[in-house]
Amino acid sequence: MYCLICKKYKCTNQQNKSDIFNDKPSVRYKTTAINEHGKSQKHSVAISCEMMNRVSVFQKKLDERQKVNDSVLFKVFYSIYWLAKEGIANKKAAGFLTLLEKLGVNDLKYFDHRSPASVREMFSTLGCAVKENVVTRAKTAGCFGLLVDDVSDISVMEQMITFIQFYDKDSSEVTVEFLSVDNLLEKHDSANAVAMFQTIQSNLQACTLSTDKLIGLATDGASVMVGRKNGLAAKLKDVNPHLISVHCVCHKLALACTDAKDDGNLKFIKEVETVVTQLWKLFENSPKRLACYLKVQQQLKNLKLSNEKSRKMVAKKLQKACDTRWLSFSSAIQSLYTDLVAVLQTLKQLKQDPGQPAAYSLITEEPIKQLKQDLTSGGRLETLELVCTESNFKDLQGLLQKYIKALVKNIDKRFKSSLPVLSAFSAFDPMLMPNRQSPAFHSHGDTEVKVLADHFFDGDDSEAEEFKTEWKKLKYDLLSWKEHIPKDTADGKKSTPTEWSLKRVMAMKSTFGQFYPKSVQVAEAALAIPVSNAWPERGASQLKLIKTRIRSQIKNDLLASLLHVAINGPVPHTEACDSLVSKAVDMWKAAKKRRKLPHHRPSTQPQANSETEVATPITVVQDMGTQTDVTSTTELQNIREEYEEALHVSSP
Repeated sequence: MYCLICKKYKCTNQQNKSDIFNDKPSVRYKTTAINEHGKSQKHSVAISCEMMNRVSVFQKKLDERQKVNDSVLFKVFYSIYWLAKEGIANKKAAGFLTLLEKLGVNDLKYFDHRSPASVREMFSTLGCAVKENVVTRAKTAGCFGLLVDDVSDISVMEQMITFIQFYDKDSSEVTVEFLSVDNLLEKHDSANAVAMFQTIQSNLQACTLSTDKLIGLATDGASVMVGRKNGLAAKLKDVNPHLISVHCVCHKLALACTDAKDDGNLKFIKEVETVVTQLWKLFENSPKRLACYLKVQQQLKNLKLSNEKSRKMVAKKLQKACDTRWLSFSSAIQSLYTDLVAVLQTLKQLKQDPGQPAAYSLITEEPIKQLKQDLTSGGRLETLELVCTESNFKDLQGLLQKYIKALVKNIDKRFKSSLPVLSAFSAFDPMLMPNRQSPAFHSHGDTEVKVLADHFFDGDDSEAEEFKTEWKKLKYDLLSWKEHIPKDTADGKKSTPTEWSLKRVMAMKSTFGQFYPKSVQVAEAALAIPVSNAWPERGASQLKLIKTRIRSQIKNDLLASLLHVAINGPVPHTEACDSLVSKAVDMWKAAKKRRKLPHHRPSTQPQANSETEVATPITVVQDMGTQTDVTSTTELQNIREEYEEALHVSSP
C-alpha cells in the first residue's frame, strides 16, 4: 500500500529516514496504520508541498517574480539610463516606471525598489559602470593627458572639471572622456593650486592611474593653472618632469586676436569692432527695429512665408562681438557681411524716423572692408552704389598686413613655453619629408628628434641614443607613407598628416614596437597631449544643464554619475548601451544582498523568569538598506492558514 502524495514528493521520516508509503509499500493493512501515517511529519510535509504547488497563488506570484527578476532589472535600468541621458531629474524615475507599467510593461509591477534612495543608487551605479569602462581603457594606454577647468555652478560651488585624453587601442583613435568633477572648497579653504593638485592626485589614485603616465595638461591659462612656481602645472611637473603644460590653443588665439586689435597702428579695426557692437545693440534692445530689419531681409529675398519657423530660419539676427568669447568678432563680421544690404536699407528706413538719431549716425560708418568683385557690375553689393578706389584697396591691404604681423607676434609670445616640444613633433609629418636623393634627406628631422629625446629621455643617455638611432630608419618608412596619405588629410580638412602618421604608428604597434619601441612611446605621448581646453568648457555647459535652479541641491557623487552618463555614455538602443546596462545591473545586484525581511526579527535575548522580574527591553534591529514590503507578512500568514487547513482536511 502506497501514499501517492508522499510518493510524488519522495518524503521520508526525518529521524529514521524510513521511506514506507513512499518507495516501499506498507504491509500493515490496518486503519490505525493509515491514521498514523496521516498524522506523521513526512505526510504533513508532502501535503504542504502539494498545497504550495497547487493551491497557493502567492507562491505562483513569487515564482513568476523570480523568473522575470533579471529582465525586470534590465528594463528598469534601461529606463533610468534614458532619463539620465536626456537630463531628466531622478525624482521623475518612479513616476516614469509607473507610466511604463500603465502602458503595458507588466513585468515592472514586480520591481519594488522605488524609494528615492534606491533610485539614486541606480543612477549612481550607471555612472560608476560608465566610469569603470573609461578607466579600464585608460589603464591600457601607455600615457594620458588631463584637461582641467574651473566653473561655478548654480549653487555657487567651485567645481573643478577634469577630462582625460589617451590613445584608445580598441578604436585606434584619440579619445577624450570625462573623468571627474570635484567641489574644491569642500576639503580646502581656497581653490588654489595646492587644492587642485591634491584633488587630482586623489582622483588618479582612486582610479589606480599612475602620475608617471601623465604626459600632458591643458588649461585655460589662468595663473593658478600655469604659474611658473606655484601653479598647478608646476606642481605636477615636480611629480613627473616629462609633463607638457599647454595653454589652450583656442584661448591663446582669442587673446592674441584681442591684443592684436589693441596695437596702436590698428585703430581702424578697433573702430570697426565698436561699430559692429553698436549695430548689435541697436537691434537687440529694440523689438521695433529688429522687426523692421527682419522684414527687410524677407523683402530682399522675395519670400512670403506664412510659417513662423520658416521666417526665423530665413531672417537672421546680427551676432554679438565680444572679447570674452572665442573669436566672436569674426562671427559678428561674417553675419554682418552676409546681410549687409539688408542692414544698410534698414538704417535708411530708420533714418526717416525722427525718433531714431542713433541709427542715422551709423550709416556714415564703414564696418567692414568691401571686396572688388562685390562692388562691380553684377556683384552682391552692386545695389549699394559704393565706389572704392585703388588707393582705398591699398590702404586696406596695408591694414591687413599690419594686423597679420601683430597677430603672429602675439601668437608667438603666448605659445613660447610649450612651442619647442610641440613643434618638434613635425618630424613625423610625411609631407615634409624631402626626396631620398635630396641632400637634406639625411639630416631631416635630426634637430626635432634631439628636442624630443632631451625632453622624454632626459637623464638616460642610452634611451635617448636608441631613439635617435631608430629615427635613422623610421624616416624611410615615413617617406614610403607619403603617397598613402588620404587627400582630405593632406588638405587638412579631416586631420593633419602628422596626426595621421602618429595614429598609423600606434595601429602598427604590435610590429613597430619590436623595431621602434622608443618611437612608439613618443608617438603615443604626442597623441595623448591635449592642446585645447574645449572639452572642459563643454563639460561646464553640461554641468549647468544638469545642476539647474530646481536641482541645486544635487550632491557631487550623483552629479559625477550623471555627467558620466551624459558625456561618456553610449547612445541608447545600441549594443554598447545594452552591454553597459547589463553591467550596471550586475554591479547593483552584487553591491549588497537585497531581500525581503519581516517587520520584526525574533529576539535572542533572555526573557524574564517570573512575573516579579523586570523583562529586559527588546531592541529590534532592521536593515535600513533593504526595502521591506508591507504585504510580505500578510502573504506568509495566508500561506500558513492554507497549510493548516489542508492538514485538517487530510486528517480522518
